[in-house]
Amino acid sequence: MAEALFRKFSSGAHSVNSVCLSVGNNEGQRIGDLASATHVLRAMEEVGIDLKDAKKKQLNHDNLNQYDKIISMVAHTLVPEVLQNNPRVTFWDVADPFEKDLDFTREIRDLILKHTQELIAELK
Repeated sequence: MAEALFRKFSSGAHSVNSVCLSVGNNEGQRIGDLASATHVLRAMEEVGIDLKDAKKKQLNHDNLNQYDKIISMVAHTLVPEVLQNNPRVTFWDVADPFEKDLDFTREIRDLILKHTQELIAELK
């Protein structure tokens, strides 16, 4: 959600890449193919974003230096050590909407949007 919201509201002024800490054997899997993503897909459609073709991507520790800013929506203690004290990392306190209801997913979407808009303003 964060990548898509940033992409939409930054109007292409910045590049963005979203990755997961662990996708297991599911790298490249389309979000639209996940039964558990129904509420995320719907919440994002409500703000004009289609995530069906978005794909899961694995974090590559070797490429971390290519990023000017890294946003983590996972608790500080759960990220790899290389990110824990990295000055380029900002931690957003955002719950995972996985297997939650649509209203909760909307709340998370709106919180991510708020953080995203603040980040875009900061980058100007």
